[in-house]
Amino acid sequence: MDDSYNQQGWTGRDIVIRDKIFNTAVEVFKRHGGVRMDTPYVASQEISRHNLSPEALHLRARVRLLESIERWLLKNPEVKSTKRYMIMRDCIQRIPCSDWDGIDPSDGPEDPVCNFSIVGVHDDILPDAEILGTLAEILSKLDINDYKIRINHRKIADGIFESCGASKDASASIRFAISLLRLKKEFQSDDDFQIELEKLLSPETARILSQYLSRKGGRHLQYDLLLEEDLTVNETFSSGLREMGLLFYYLEMFGVMDRIDFDLSYTPLAGIGVVFMVVAPNPSLESSPSQITKPTGDLEGSICLATGSRNNFRREKEIQVVSFSLDVNKTFDIIKKKLSTSSRKEIRESETEVYVMSFGDGLLRERIQVCKKLWGAGFKAEFSYQKKPELSHQMTTARESGIPFAVILSEQLLQQQKVKVLDLSLRESHIEKTGVDVNLLDLATEIKQRLEDKQDEKEDDGEGDTDSESTEDIDSGAASGGERFHENVKKVKLEGGTVDMEGIEIEMDFAKITSKGAQIEVQGAKIKMKNAKIELRGRKE
Repeated sequence: MDDSYNQQGWTGRDIVIRDKIFNTAVEVFKRHGGVRMDTPYVASQEISRHNLSPEALHLRARVRLLESIERWLLKNPEVKSTKRYMIMRDCIQRIPCSDWDGIDPSDGPEDPVCNFSIVGVHDDILPDAEILGTLAEILSKLDINDYKIRINHRKIADGIFESCGASKDASASIRFAISLLRLKKEFQSDDDFQIELEKLLSPETARILSQYLSRKGGRHLQYDLLLEEDLTVNETFSSGLREMGLLFYYLEMFGVMDRIDFDLSYTPLAGIGVVFMVVAPNPSLESSPSQITKPTGDLEGSICLATGSRNNFRREKEIQVVSFSLDVNKTFDIIKKKLSTSSRKEIRESETEVYVMSFGDGLLRERIQVCKKLWGAGFKAEFSYQKKPELSHQMTTARESGIPFAVILSEQLLQQQKVKVLDLSLRESHIEKTGVDVNLLDLATEIKQRLEDKQDEKEDDGEGDTDSESTEDIDSGAASGGERFHENVKKVKLEGGTVDMEGIEIEMDFAKITSKGAQIEVQGAKIKMKNAKIELRGRKE
């Protein structure tokens, strides 16, 4: 992300996208029982942001969030278990004033994060599974589907190091070296990686360890490792592998297993149990990332969206904190890139649902009264401040803002206690292009129904474009000369088209048919509908 965001602030569509990320995360956190926690300190003078890469900033912010949780647990000894979330929109703004010496507020990019933690004494690996399920749920709601979760277990890594004859001091050095290689993105071949390991270990040990760390896969890798007698004799390794197998069992239930990339090269410094990192294609690259990975396990052209792990907090007895932190900036970059290449309309800055207009005289008092009625019913509405605005100017303002509906007032309709409701997205040829007269008392109900219909249409469009596929299926069925047509399709959309059915039998289960301004003629056809919903809108000619 461009550093200019840090210097110029956020506004317009960018801040709408950013707020959507925060709001989606909070919604999912609350759904999983999360309670918000806010702490006065996130960073201090000793972690000045100077000369830190974005990856290092994200990892540093995550460490500080874990320290915030530990401080909170120390001050609240009565807490035995809890689920907490923290939203850090701009960490640099939360540094205590006494620590600002030598730190330039405009120096370095922002590092906003969303953090979710499950705290308590846990019998098994189940909290780790829910943490991963929560993260996957957030990404799914943000329509981010192109990602993998690189995962490993601290015990598995320690067991491999021990089996290769590495001491504890050497193991820590190996972890640090691998982490450094990952951040610097150096060393393009296995030989280069092995040479780096030989600086810490004997050539033979470095060779064996390099072979182990190059292995990755899904559940099948867990099964393969169970057959490695040189590793399974190590109790630390066997314990970690058992926990990983149980985690995979739970992840199947949470529907996350297809995202898992069990990677032995992922050996971060932090964490006592399961450690993971979400990797996604870099949106700044024109082409898709290469599928060739480096010896450090990183996918070429990828970015880190989130990291997580299990950590210990010792009080009267051992309490564990399982958590993850989502990098908001990188999530923002992916969403913005998708919007720039999507055929859908751009995201709206305003959430206004109804624009109240007047035709003829200004009707300012009446416009305010109708707006007040809509506000009271919970709708987002606005009107022009001009006393006698032109209808064309009001229409232009509403359409440019992407407002879906207009409520048009006129003296003639108001005498009948009516207003006109207009869908601003309709084409010129549509039967409701001039609007539909609605009683004032029914206005809130009408707007609510129309907004729900809009949402249904939006969800249908999100299922994919099946128009051409569905039409081909219908044609093939008719051409075959059969009397019964049966096909599973998500959506059939016909605009200005004609469908002739003679002697055709159609069965619809749990179907919804919406017809606006359409003429339907059925002759000699048999239609069976179970739990179907049919809505007909328009005027009868």
